[in-house]
Parts: sequence; structure tokens; C-alpha cells
Amino acid sequence: MWGPNPFRDGISALVKSSGDVRFTSESGHRHRGETMKQNLAGKCACGTIQYETNADPIVMLNCHCSDCRKANGSAYAALIILPKSAVKLRGEPRFHMVLGGSGKRVERGFCPSCGSQVIVRIEKLPDALVIQAGTLDDPTLFSPSLDIYTDSAPPWDHMQPATKKFPKGRS
Repeated sequence: MWGPNPFRDGISALVKSSGDVRFTSESGHRHRGETMKQNLAGKCACGTIQYETNADPIVMLNCHCSDCRKANGSAYAALIILPKSAVKLRGEPRFHMVLGGSGKRVERGFCPSCGSQVIVRIEKLPDALVIQAGTLDDPTLFSPSLDIYTDSAPPWDHMQPATKKFPKGRS
């Protein structure tokens, strides 16, 4: 019934892969595919749901699977995977749940007032929380290192050449 989805098909290997975690250079300059210890904060369109963290992201990526495209109404989902314990969430999102291919839940959290999708909870990754990068107060902090499910991308979706590409996700 559901198409390919990285949250159902092996993203746990992606999160555990130390090669995908980005670090800062000694000079402190941010380079494509690297992150700094930074304050990531954001909110839904009306400000009812807000989040903040000082944790380094586990990974920043663009997912082009059909589920993410449809849930975001766009060519892909720009996602930041973070340690769940390091994210302070204010407000009560409402969740839409689907069962992944593994039989585990994938829950997309959205604001009950304005409808903005803000977070994703993945039962298969209980210690991680996914933030929708479009909700960042400073969107320039999003620097994806991966594009996954690129074989599902529509022909009009033009991806950054510098990011690693995975046609079927990452397992």
C-alpha cells in the first residue's frame, strides 16, 4: 500500500553511520556537509509548536520518497535527525501515524492550529527525533549531506550535486 520510505526501510543504519555525521573544522568555519555546535530553534507557522536544541545533528538529509513528498507537498522532505533527549519541545503537536514496512510506527507531528508539520517520531529509532528543516528560525543552518530515495524524485526536482545520492535510501 505504501511506497518506499527510509523511515520504514533501514534508516537506522543511516543514523548509526558515523561517516554521515558532520563536524566543524578547527577554524570554526562551516563547510558543505559539516555542522557546528549550534542552537537549532524553530516553530510552526503560528508559533504554537516550538523546539530548541544545542545538540549536533546526527544527520541532515533530503528524502525524496513518495511518502515524504506527499506529506510535505513538495519535491522532498528536508530533515534533521537529532538525539531526542536533547530537543526541548513546547506545545502539543497532533500526530498522524502510519505503519512502516517493519511494522513500526512513523508519526508525523503537526500543529493542531495551523497544520504545519514540525517533527517526526520513528518507533524504530526511539532515541531520535526528526525536525522538518523548513521550520527552522534560521534556515541557513540546514546543510544536507545526503539525498535518499532519489529514484523516486520527480524529473523537475533538481538536487545539489555536492550531496551523496542513494537511489533506494540508505541501509
